[in-house]
Amino acid sequence: WIVNAFNLIDGINGLAGTIGILALTGMGILGNPLVYQLSYAFAGALLAFLFFNFVKPRVFMGDCGSLPLGYTLAFGMSHLCYQETSGLPADEPFLVLALMIVPLFDMLRVFVIRLYYGKNPFRGDRNHLHHLLLELGLSHVLATSLLAGLSLFTAGLVWLIFNSGIPAGMSTLFVLPSIVLPPLLFSGLLWIKVRKLRKSNS
Repeated sequence: WIVNAFNLIDGINGLAGTIGILALTGMGILGNPLVYQLSYAFAGALLAFLFFNFVKPRVFMGDCGSLPLGYTLAFGMSHLCYQETSGLPADEPFLVLALMIVPLFDMLRVFVIRLYYGKNPFRGDRNHLHHLLLELGLSHVLATSLLAGLSLFTAGLVWLIFNSGIPAGMSTLFVLPSIVLPPLLFSGLLWIKVRKLRKSNS
C-alpha cells in the first residue's frame, strides 16, 4: 500500500519528495537508531533532489525514486510498530501514518472511484488530488504546499490527541478518525469546487 501510494502520488514535481521528507523526518525523530539513520539519510537525499526538481525542474523522480521511497517508509513503519514501549499503545506508527496520509488516502480514493465507474483500478486517470488542484488553476508549487500542509495538520491533530491526557486505550479510538477525516473533508470540498468549475465551463 505504502510503496504503490508513493508511486501514484508522484504526479507533479516536488509532491512525493516533499511528503517523503516530512514522513522520513518524523520517522527519524521517533525511531530507533536503525530507523533514524536510514530516515535522515534518505531525507537529506530528497532535500538535495528537490533543489533540482521543485521550482525549476531539471531532474524527475520516476519509479526509481518513488518505489524505494515507499519501501523505505514501509520498512521504517514495521520497525516503529515493534519498538519497545512502556506497555502502552505505540504513538509513533500513528504519527508517521498521519504524515503519509495524503498518498495513502488518495490511492484508496481513486481506486474506489475507478471501481465505482467500472474501470480498471490500476489504469491511470486525472482524478488524483493534485490533478484536481491543478484543474482549479493552482500551480504545482501551491498544490504541493497545500497537500503537505494537510499532512502536517493531520499529524498535529494526532499528536494533540496523544498528549491530551486521554487514557491510552481511548485515545486510539479518537486517533483513527482524526487521521481519516482531514483528507476526507479536504477531498470532498475540493471535488465540490471542481464540479462547479466543470459545470460552468460546459
